[in-house]
Amino acid sequence: MPLLTSLTHLGIGKETTWGTPVAASKWMPVKNPKPEDVAAWVDDVGLRGVPSQTFAKYLNRMSSTYEFDGDFFPDVPPYLLLGILGNDTVTGTGPYTHTFAL
Repeated sequence: MPLLTSLTHLGIGKETTWGTPVAASKWMPVKNPKPEDVAAWVDDVGLRGVPSQTFAKYLNRMSSTYEFDGDFFPDVPPYLLLGILGNDTVTGTGPYTHTFAL
């Protein structure tokens, strides 16, 4: 199966304000991307006086996962950690202290 060229690079950038999208500042080549949409279905089990338990299934919410393989570049993992740990606040002047807010 051919791989789209848009899926061969992953662009990462640090948000200056939480929730505001920014342009990618780092690019990481991706070798084996596996994007997947995950759907959560809910059963309609309303009590309607009918001898049936499930009447329908409705799409509740969707989320996406993205798994990839690639080479290790030392300047990219801090951006991936920011995506997992949350906001990074730097304090101090000598040895810097980083605090992450989940």
